[in-house]
Amino acid sequence: MPRLSLVSLNVERGRHLGTVLPFLERMHTDVICLQEVREVDLPLFEKAAGRLVRFAPVTVFSDEGGTSPMGIAMFSKHPTSNVSEHYYFGERSRVPRYVGLSPTTIRETMYRPLLYCDVEKEGTTYRIVTTHFTWTPDGEVSNEQRSDLAKMLSLVAEAGELTFCGDFNAPRGKEIFSELAKRLGVWDEFSDGGKSEEDWIRAYFDVSDLPKQISWEKFIEKGYHVVPVPDPYKPTPAFRWFYEG
Repeated sequence: MPRLSLVSLNVERGRHLGTVLPFLERMHTDVICLQEVREVDLPLFEKAAGRLVRFAPVTVFSDEGGTSPMGIAMFSKHPTSNVSEHYYFGERSRVPRYVGLSPTTIRETMYRPLLYCDVEKEGTTYRIVTTHFTWTPDGEVSNEQRSDLAKMLSLVAEAGELTFCGDFNAPRGKEIFSELAKRLGVWDEFSDGGKSEEDWIRAYFDVSDLPKQISWEKFIEKGYHVVPVPDPYKPTPAFRWFYEG
């Protein structure tokens, strides 16, 4: 079976074009999935990434580059078929203008599509699915995320064997990441045998110097630890050596 190379990248509109476009040109990747890509920039990405398969708008954004629909896109250097899109929040015909006043307005003015595509390489067909999932502050789960996740996974379940990529706004160890990993059958691989968020904290605690200064039980009870300053202590301002020659 031939290997299919894939890059999934949130390009943050036009902020990093000078870095992203040369990177994609160097990679020569088979398939590229982008999030937060502006419609006006699609011709630039086609030159760097290959033929545009589909662009699905999520909002209309105004920035230093003007006003343009922004969304997710898929590019391929190989033949494609069965290209489709399904919105699990919102719909293509009524894409709103972005309002970033609060988490609620951000969700309500950024729709959520899934892009599907079958890519054929050397006689083998790969189904690629990509999305940009619902954002929340500090990666904390919300009821809106739970609702969107249920709808999204019900659509993904109908797609059969696939490669699923995108920006999931789901920090490792938290609820959305864990549910995604379990439903996609990769929980053990991505959780190091099923570690919870507290398990990860304990693992990092154990390999640090903290056990020399405080017990795990007291650390968890306090929620923090202030590392004491050595006595005697000589301050060493950064780059003082450079200033003094």
